[in-house]
Amino acid sequence: MDGILFYWVGWMYIITVSFLLDGKYPRMYLVTIGFITIILSTITYGNHLFEWNFAYLPFLFICLGRIKYLTAVQMIYGYGLSAIITIWFLTIHRLTFLEPVWLFTEPEWIIAGVSVILLVIFARGIQLRLFILLIGVFQGLTLSKIATHLNNEAGNWPFYGFTSMTVLEILAMSLLCITVWSWLENIAISLKETVVLSKPTVQGR
Repeated sequence: MDGILFYWVGWMYIITVSFLLDGKYPRMYLVTIGFITIILSTITYGNHLFEWNFAYLPFLFICLGRIKYLTAVQMIYGYGLSAIITIWFLTIHRLTFLEPVWLFTEPEWIIAGVSVILLVIFARGIQLRLFILLIGVFQGLTLSKIATHLNNEAGNWPFYGFTSMTVLEILAMSLLCITVWSWLENIAISLKETVVLSKPTVQGR
């Protein structure tokens, strides 16, 4: 999709944070991160086997920033769960370039869709979900580059990795979905607490 979805999500994020986010949150900081990510996405470095997009840096910064909100147990659990996303990323990467007949839609939709379902079911809280997603995708990206290099060095049928914009679209779609889901979860919890508190207490005889 050549990054169209990434830029759409990015600008919607900036507009939402600027005009709709509660003032108690650091809106200027969040908007700045959004602008920096969009600007850096135009800068890449690499060759036909490796392409580093400088927009990866804010995502890595976010990933490292989540660590302070997690316990040691959550980090171990999250890292284990991220391995599933990593393996899924590698699997779809291989199918995309060697056996695309098995893919029923765009690879970024498949990777993002399964990752979001996994996070919604097995992870709780936005901080843990962000940590797992970012670790899993970047591990998958790194290992896919290594697999591509080894395959081509061995003289097998040559294939290449995902472009950096494909990776950014996977991140954008996944982050959008888990953020909206976590927001809806918080609303549901608040409504439940409100209903419980509003119920009249039954006086004993």
